[in-house]
Amino acid sequence: MDEIVVGDRFGQPDHAEQRALIETLTDACADRVTLSLTYRTSRGGETTRRVDPYKLWLHRGTAYLVAHCHLRQAIRTFSVARIAAAEPTDATFAAPTHFDFDRYVEQRFRICGDGHPTPLTLWFAPEVAPDLRERTWHPTQHLEPAADGAVTLTMTVDGLQEVAAWLLSFGPRARVLSPATLAAEVQSQLRAALAGYETTPPPSELTPDVRGT
Repeated sequence: MDEIVVGDRFGQPDHAEQRALIETLTDACADRVTLSLTYRTSRGGETTRRVDPYKLWLHRGTAYLVAHCHLRQAIRTFSVARIAAAEPTDATFAAPTHFDFDRYVEQRFRICGDGHPTPLTLWFAPEVAPDLRERTWHPTQHLEPAADGAVTLTMTVDGLQEVAAWLLSFGPRARVLSPATLAAEVQSQLRAALAGYETTPPPSELTPDVRGT
């Protein structure tokens, strides 16, 4: 199989060095053991909290821990790559009968969610329409083709920041029709990106592109 099937390695985290951590998380999920978790935040800080681990979630090649956080008194999704340490405690927890993983993730676009699913209407240009039609982007999606080859995508999604990042990857070939809040977020990120380029030195001052022959 290794000679025939090739996995995508682009941008994938290296979990090989986290094998011991992943084994600890897996055992804690199976045995329902509360963990003391040291977690690195996106801003570079660290927090220590107790969590009841429910599931290990592999999403697009990246591992996440879904757990009840004692600090926040809510279910949270933790990136395994940001877990600095996980130590089993003497405490155990009962099977989470109130938690349904499928319902927890069903309306999320990818990982993030705030519990407020929002109806979206998005326009995509004809040149990217085939790619849109060939994939399932969300369980609630509906694609409406136009006479000129463009498509309109409607869906109800929890996690608009991830939708905004996805739309930006299409450049001018995608546009938010609704809601206005998502359109404003995309516009804000585009302005910020443009401002960064406005401070870039002119082409003559940039390092030449040296390529092998």
